[in-house]
Amino acid sequence: MFEEYYDSTWLAGAQKRLKEEIPELDQLLKAQYHKKKTITPELCQDQRDFFDSTAAYERYLLVVATKIAMLDIYDFKFGVDIAAAQSNIERTQANAEDIFKYLNRDIMKAYKGLDERLQLIARLNWLSILYRMVHDIAKIRGAVHDQKTLLFFRKLNLKENWDKAAGAYRAAENAAKEDVKQPSFDQWMTDFEKTVIEPEEALWKREEIRGAAIRRTKRAVQIVVLCAVSYVIISYAAGFGYVARMLHHLRPEVVTNTADIDGFGTFPPADIADYNASSIKDKGNPLYTDRNLMDGDTTTSWTEGEDDAGINRRMYFNIEKKATVNYIVIWNGDQSSEENFRAHSRLKQVTLKINDTRHMYTMTLADTMGPQYIRVEREDVDRLWIIIDSVYEGDNGEDETSVSEVEIY
Repeated sequence: MFEEYYDSTWLAGAQKRLKEEIPELDQLLKAQYHKKKTITPELCQDQRDFFDSTAAYERYLLVVATKIAMLDIYDFKFGVDIAAAQSNIERTQANAEDIFKYLNRDIMKAYKGLDERLQLIARLNWLSILYRMVHDIAKIRGAVHDQKTLLFFRKLNLKENWDKAAGAYRAAENAAKEDVKQPSFDQWMTDFEKTVIEPEEALWKREEIRGAAIRRTKRAVQIVVLCAVSYVIISYAAGFGYVARMLHHLRPEVVTNTADIDGFGTFPPADIADYNASSIKDKGNPLYTDRNLMDGDTTTSWTEGEDDAGINRRMYFNIEKKATVNYIVIWNGDQSSEENFRAHSRLKQVTLKINDTRHMYTMTLADTMGPQYIRVEREDVDRLWIIIDSVYEGDNGEDETSVSEVEIY
């Protein structure tokens, strides 16, 4: 494959034309080739008479230097071969850098004895080999869509290297004397730019734009998916939003609008096996007993018996069998009258504990008479605690906190 690339260069054509013009060319090349030195015009001066023009003599210098460069071609050939392989495993940015190392370190040193213009001709010929290589890579199925290959092509940066060398060459060629100009190379370079460079650059540019669009789309999709997954997780874990509602995992909270409780009014009361309070004022006195919590009468109430208004005291409800608890109704304070309601302390901030300590929810009750609703919507509930965190202080100054009624549905 490398030989095919080289045969397409102007240098290969120049050698063929020289061989047609100079029968002794092979013998001359062999003599210089065995010297294995950097070619200079002085080194080849004794062969100058074989050529009818300075331009032909310069082509000869380039051909001799190319023959010597072939001594060091194998590293470069290896780089070209792995880059044009069917597998993309070797098309890496590191190998793109290595290919130019081979070109600058091993190949171009054979031309360093020539003037700048001839060195530029040589460089452009070798860059054309790299373009041929890229052209063949583009034929490999899926290569132009492969991200690694696109990065490899970008790292080669052929267009910038070509434009830099071509611009310098054209400036030097314009300033050169007529007898050394190489019109055939000028034509070869123009044809190569139109037939190879322009189509290749357009192809890879399209693929880079396409690849960038695909990557942006993928990132956008990933972001959308990540946001969606995050929303699902957060909604479920925090207990708010559409997902939590769909999965019946809304965070328990006090609601003022019963329409926020799906199916409100259609659920039967929960079967309560037992209930009690952790503190009772004047135990044995039916006015304050915890039995009043679920006696169906809002004019009776439970009153705790601590000096701190019952902070951290709790009401406990044991459900007969694991069941779905949809909502809790609390008649806060002593609701036997407006006067008694204000006299006793009322629940303010409470913690609802469901089944175990992993399910605890803090909420604030309103300081009003009448029922208040805690939306729960939890399945498999067998135990509930309502824990007092803070209270609205009563007017009697006795730090007595009361609750008239608790209903569970």
